[in-house]
Amino acid sequence: MLRATLFQVILFVVSGSGIQAQQLFERTYGSTGPDVGEAVAITPGGMVVVGSTFGLGGADQDVLVISLNADGEADWSVRTGGPGADVAFDVLSITSNELLVAEKHADGQGGFTNGFLELDG
Repeated sequence: MLRATLFQVILFVVSGSGIQAQQLFERTYGSTGPDVGEAVAITPGGMVVVGSTFGLGGADQDVLVISLNADGEADWSVRTGGPGADVAFDVLSITSNELLVAEKHADGQGGFTNGFLELDG
């Protein structure tokens, strides 16, 4: 199945009296390839979303990290990977400008190796 978007992020605000949600934004990110969003981390300036993409010019699946501001607009993005499939599956905001991204890489023998990508956002 091919999807035309990386992911959709919908943010809600919960008020103090009862549960009243208000949608802040809904945006679509990614390429025209089969992209997947895996995890979101809240940062001081907004949020970071990680996943994978096929559609940015490479033949194999690559890690994709997108930093969004509080309005849901992309501030920056990083795409990285080697030969074979590469997928980011979790993200942690360590400090106000450091991110730790959990990723896995195809090892060329039918399996995957796990690793971390540290980013200064």
